[in-house]
Amino acid sequence: MTPVTPTKPMTQTKELERLLVAATGPDRELDARIWAEFDGRDVRDDLERGMMLAKSRKPPHDECVIGYIDPGKRSRNFSADGFRPGPNLPNYTASLDAASTLVERVVPGAQWEVEGPKTPCATLFAEQCDDQTHFAATPAIALCLAAIRATLENNE
Repeated sequence: MTPVTPTKPMTQTKELERLLVAATGPDRELDARIWAEFDGRDVRDDLERGMMLAKSRKPPHDECVIGYIDPGKRSRNFSADGFRPGPNLPNYTASLDAASTLVERVVPGAQWEVEGPKTPCATLFAEQCDDQTHFAATPAIALCLAAIRATLENNE
């Protein structure tokens, strides 16, 4: 299996990296953005309809709803669940099982280990890149961050 790499300039991937570093816990909006990035899609908000959409970068350039946005009074609320067509989004930022499927998809054959919960840390070992050790709010987020940074390194 060959690594899945974003088909767009690294700006979207770098933004995803920034969001993972800033994450304070599991986040369904972040899960949606991770799914979109590695499914080759660009994310956009349609605030008029209260939706987050993901449009394919490849023909036929289909677009799907990946979540619902409620601006809220104090902060933005996001829901990836509910009554909608579209992808079944893995809980990348909450589940080590889901995060490990991301690693296998973007860095095939990589080995990894996590530590936590007091100081959540993940280390990814792969032939395709330098070892990646990252600290984050949860072990799953740390593992996602390691996978994203390995992808960025492979594309530099």
